[in-house]
Amino acid sequence: MGSIFAKPTEAALAGRDLARTRAALLLVEKYGALLQGIPIDGRLILASMSEEYQRIRSSAFAFNDCGYPFAIFLPLHAGDIAEILKAIGHLKLDIAVAGGKHSPLGFPDNAVVVDLHYLSDVKVNLAERWIDVMGGAKMGAIDRELHDTGLGFIAATHPDTGVGGFAQTGGWGWLSRQHGLAADHWLEADVVLANGDIVTASDGNEHSQLMRALRGGAGNFGVVTRFRFALHRVDHCFYSMPLRVCPTIASAKKSAKAFRDRMDAAPAYASGMLVFPCGHPALHEVTTAIGAPDVVPDASWVTSNLRRRGGHWATLHTDVHEYDYHLGLQAILEPHTKRGYTMTASCFVKDLGDSVIDVLLSFTRQKHPGRDSVVLATAWGAQIPDGVLGRPHALSHRENGWWILVQATPPDMSLYQVTKHKQWVHDLKAALQEVDLGAAQAPHVFFDSSYRHATLTTAVYDDVTGHFLQQTKTEYDPTNVFHLNHNIPPLV
Repeated sequence: MGSIFAKPTEAALAGRDLARTRAALLLVEKYGALLQGIPIDGRLILASMSEEYQRIRSSAFAFNDCGYPFAIFLPLHAGDIAEILKAIGHLKLDIAVAGGKHSPLGFPDNAVVVDLHYLSDVKVNLAERWIDVMGGAKMGAIDRELHDTGLGFIAATHPDTGVGGFAQTGGWGWLSRQHGLAADHWLEADVVLANGDIVTASDGNEHSQLMRALRGGAGNFGVVTRFRFALHRVDHCFYSMPLRVCPTIASAKKSAKAFRDRMDAAPAYASGMLVFPCGHPALHEVTTAIGAPDVVPDASWVTSNLRRRGGHWATLHTDVHEYDYHLGLQAILEPHTKRGYTMTASCFVKDLGDSVIDVLLSFTRQKHPGRDSVVLATAWGAQIPDGVLGRPHALSHRENGWWILVQATPPDMSLYQVTKHKQWVHDLKAALQEVDLGAAQAPHVFFDSSYRHATLTTAVYDDVTGHFLQQTKTEYDPTNVFHLNHNIPPLV
């Protein structure tokens, strides 16, 4: 099959922790023979001191923070995954699923990893306007497949993001204010259950409750090997990325408030992101207008935002881009996110109120841990709170108006820097909760999900949704095989 790594030298940057490798080796001694006896067509890589193991366990986008699993399976198809789960599901091991591998959390210490790298095919049906995506596919590959079709789905905003973790936690993209979240347009799923059964779930079959639970259930119910999404018109795509020069906190606050007011009143086809870079005297904006020609006839909304008055002293980068949605807009954040050590966390806030803006500016202008870290505020509202009729979901807190994404990027992996950046994330999220009582943890599993500080006390799911998810968990995964997530325990 050949190497699966485009940049093998990067594994060296991830370091070598001999103690953690040796801990994994102890589990290889205990379970290695059993795992090697599982009849699969794919590959099994056991923990060792070899370069191959170190490369594979370091293959996530944020590779520096990958752990040391004791076994990594590379299945070729759903049948392989079924055989793996039948053989080890009863052993109470930590079993992780690595899909697109944008996050390092798919490679935990001392776990068995099911790496979906080889399950990455994409199939488009233009006549019926849907796309089938395998569980290991990344957004960049999907965008390339949809290029020049005039159609798109609610996709993530970075080409390296995997479809699996994205869709199962809701999935925000530039089309979300117009159409809803990715989970709202997830039509069908092939799922390998904890007992090894392979089922197809949809709203119209006997697994309709599973389909609902998958839409927001954060990987609690099985390994999704195929996603089918509805497609939408993206013929017209206009966007701009102005840089608002705001040397003072007062000017930055006034500019941020003006952007918030603009987005709160924006038409559904418009989307926006406000970027707070740490230690820089500016704010970045991304504004978009995407849709069919009868919905978005021209770039007037994007253009008018460039002329918006605010506290900024000047505006740079005022071009309005009219380019392909897939290879243009979808790729704009890639150059600004370097591969390596980035600790990501997120939460929802009720709105981007003045006090929330004060917190974000304080933590990016005065209390920041370093100039490589950043906070992004993405506008929700419009169609997002309502979802799509006939496609029930398991997402809570979607009535909140903004999603805050925090990316902490230390300059090196020293204990001092890592600890400082983690504490910054914790303090920032705690401060947001103090000023916004609607602040809530998103279902995404980021590094702080298991961090020793409880950054948000608000539950990921409301009580009614949580009970439904527990009922579904009890039916489909009664022994909690899939627990490396925002875990939903089965009913006792």
